[in-house]
Amino acid sequence: MSMISLMSLIVVTQVAQPTISMMAAFLFGFSAASGVMQIGLNLLIQLFPQNKGILTGIYFMFGSIASFTVPLITGKLSQFGIQVALQSNIIVAIIGTLAVIGIYFAYKTVHQTDNLSASREKINQIDQQIVGLLQQRFEAVTAVSEAKRQTAKPVFDPKREQQVLTKITSYSQSDKLAPHFKKIYQGIMDASKDYQTELNKIGGNK
Repeated sequence: MSMISLMSLIVVTQVAQPTISMMAAFLFGFSAASGVMQIGLNLLIQLFPQNKGILTGIYFMFGSIASFTVPLITGKLSQFGIQVALQSNIIVAIIGTLAVIGIYFAYKTVHQTDNLSASREKINQIDQQIVGLLQQRFEAVTAVSEAKRQTAKPVFDPKREQQVLTKITSYSQSDKLAPHFKKIYQGIMDASKDYQTELNKIGGNK
């Protein structure tokens, strides 16, 4: 909308054709008054959600100052000619357009940061659940280790390990992720074997 306002002002000041100037003036009024202030306030609050009340007050305070001072300034400029007043508005429109571009990149950066933070928070929650499940798994491993020790069976059971890895691969709904799941569970089983070895040492010392 800021760019449309800028282009409309340029057309109004540079084109001598009355019909084209009237159409450009309509576009200027439409783009400059069709909710730009509300859109700007909404974006400002999204960028800084922690200070909504203060920012809303500051935003409308500066809007009120602009509404009061701009007519005075353009009135003074119009004494030198309407063309001069309109050209001053072009300068303001250029500044506004550059500001909007800057805000766009700032908003994009903040939005990406929010998405990253949200994704990481989700991962943290999932990790907490995984650790809880691993706790239960190692409790079951403790029982398995005790049964093996009583029956003098070895810690490493390659047949059982292969069965587990095959099942894990079959559980995966993604062929791309299946190899990664297999690596993860290989690590879990390696840790389980180390844990069982430690338990056997403790049991043997007893």
